[in-house]
Amino acid sequence: MEDKRIIDLLLKNWNARIQQVTKSFDELSGWALRQEIVPGGNTVHYIIGHLLVVNDRLLEAMNLGQRKLTNLDPLFFDAEKKGQAYPPYEQLRQQWDENNQELNKLFKELSPERWLGKHAYVSTEDFEKEPDRNVLNILISRMLHLAHHGGQLALVKH
Repeated sequence: MEDKRIIDLLLKNWNARIQQVTKSFDELSGWALRQEIVPGGNTVHYIIGHLLVVNDRLLEAMNLGQRKLTNLDPLFFDAEKKGQAYPPYEQLRQQWDENNQELNKLFKELSPERWLGKHAYVSTEDFEKEPDRNVLNILISRMLHLAHHGGQLALVKH
């Protein structure tokens, strides 16, 4: 029972982070999409695509199913490459909502045992040595990633 309460608390935090970043995306459009967060740094348009790809990878990492947006990896997985032509913001924004709705549904279906089980990027042998390399830890690391880029988005708004 204690595991479930902790997992529910982390999921509540995850959803709060998603809502915070989504609100920033909704507030930043037009001119802001091309804005660099810092000179020579990521643009807002890149960040939505980057976070979308990272969240899409959760399906694979957490053994929840097949990724749907692998075609976006070359544009958004690694650091932003200047001069890239990105898909329209509106398309990325719609995919962001769809991806998060799917993840939310799948997260609710996971048992505490699955949350504490091995993720796809660790071998069985390594997981036996380090059981903290579990699905829940993937979620925690992605929350930190969301918080980092959410902070970047906040810089553009001010």
